[in-house]
Amino acid sequence: MPAIYNWPGKIKPIVVNEPIHHVDLMPTLLMLAGGHGNPEKPFDGKDIWGTVAEGKPSPHDDILINVELFRGALRKGKWKLVKIALLPGKTELFDLEADPAEKNNVAQKHPEVLKDLESRLIKYAAQQKMSEWLLAHQDYLGLQGQTVLDLEYNVDRGPENETPNLPEAKR
Repeated sequence: MPAIYNWPGKIKPIVVNEPIHHVDLMPTLLMLAGGHGNPEKPFDGKDIWGTVAEGKPSPHDDILINVELFRGALRKGKWKLVKIALLPGKTELFDLEADPAEKNNVAQKHPEVLKDLESRLIKYAAQQKMSEWLLAHQDYLGLQGQTVLDLEYNVDRGPENETPNLPEAKR
């Protein structure tokens, strides 16, 4: 997404094609003001002053675009992963240098990249704070509540030696 920064005498006119994120603004502006964050509550973003003002490489190894209960997206270098877990579900991988319009899913051609990006996305999802709305309305999730609200629940393994307790069918 394009962005414009203007600070006469501080930022030279340059074009930056490095990946940065809107969450980078707070730590960057705080640093410029001479402040620093709270180490116990770190920012999601990073200081991008060197990238914006001097054309240095992005401080990011990857950029989390989005992570929600049933979908997420991540960018690393030229690669973008889009994961949708709603049935039937799909995972897409795009080479943004060769395909900036994201028309060609190359997930099957690059399984090692796909595995790396999926692993990163899952790690971000594990750091996510649960929605306060969902916590307050757990009945909304019905039988799927355990998989969403129990951070120890492993969807691949399920609870050990546990038979699902399904409601009886109404007649």
